[in-house]
Amino acid sequence: RELQAPLGYLSLTHNVRFVVGDTGGITLLNNYTDVTVTSDDSVPETMAFEMKIKDSSVSKVLTVTKTVSGNMGSRDQKFDFTATFCDSNGTPYQDGIVTARYGDGTEVTITLDSTGSTTFQLAHGDSIRFVLPEDTQYTVTEDPNGYTATWRVNNGGIQQGSVASGTLTENNTVAFTNAKNGIIPTGVTFKIKRLLGPILFLSA
Repeated sequence: RELQAPLGYLSLTHNVRFVVGDTGGITLLNNYTDVTVTSDDSVPETMAFEMKIKDSSVSKVLTVTKTVSGNMGSRDQKFDFTATFCDSNGTPYQDGIVTARYGDGTEVTITLDSTGSTTFQLAHGDSIRFVLPEDTQYTVTEDPNGYTATWRVNNGGIQQGSVASGTLTENNTVAFTNAKNGIIPTGVTFKIKRLLGPILFLSA
């Protein structure tokens, strides 16, 4: 039986019943639409099984994006973030399980700490999506590392600073932008010489 579903999902309401055959194969005893099992006997004298459970979603999505701008901004630098999640009453999701997906398609399962927090890194063009229960209160904090930081939620106004917060009554996209501008040395030095001496005016 599934003991705990990720935040934003409903746990199975039924047990998963199966039998293991004499040769090590596994057979589900019911035609479950939300459970699949695969086996792997590639390692000699062993049989590995993977059971996948499809939980129903009652969730909203929080997406965090990263943009770096300015003539001194590094598109390769990774910035540190901390995200903290609480329920609608402000109680942290202590040790909660969250499903997240990075912009490149990599999906991860994250266990939050005792404060309902997790950390991650994003560089220019990166993003991460968290699946969370509706009405989740969130706070996302970035270490701008010397950059000027701003953020906005969906199509809202641009906010100064590196701490974004809100409530997931709908899907939210929090877009962080870090800017750094400066004078770029060219390596070229100009010298102006002052000409001294009389000035001769000629007239016809």
